[in-house]
Amino acid sequence: SVYGAVIVDACVWNGNYTALFSDGNIAYEVEGSYLDGSAYVPMTVETAWNNAAGPLAYQAVRSFSCEGVANTNHQLAISVGFDTETSYSQFASFVDGSPVTTIGPLTFDISVGARRKCQSIRFKIQDSAPSTLPVGTGQGPSFDTIGVEVGAKRGFRAKPATKTG
Repeated sequence: SVYGAVIVDACVWNGNYTALFSDGNIAYEVEGSYLDGSAYVPMTVETAWNNAAGPLAYQAVRSFSCEGVANTNHQLAISVGFDTETSYSQFASFVDGSPVTTIGPLTFDISVGARRKCQSIRFKIQDSAPSTLPVGTGQGPSFDTIGVEVGAKRGFRAKPATKTG
């Protein structure tokens, strides 16, 4: 199937999860296979908005940490978004073969850059096919835990003088 097509129906057929897509294609999962034919299947994980200090409070986010396993070669990109904005303003990436994406234990820490103070923050983790190393089984990374280092700030977010009474 073509990525981006909508799943219109799905069921378990002959013991396999099977999906019918809006473009008419049918796809089914094969246990132990992580490729779509010979193509790497990218993954995106996006957190909800996090506001550790409360919905109206102000926080300083210092770092984002993740642990898991790099099962096969892949590339990894991390995006950081602030205060319910629809776009992401900070990015970090790791190419295949880097200490973060090498097959085995996966651990990384991302220091949140110049913009740290916010009311809410979210993270997007995306893997993609390796560019210089073999794809292998295509299983990519699996994540066990994530953490965010946050310091609560005193008071609420600063507002323009015209918005205060």
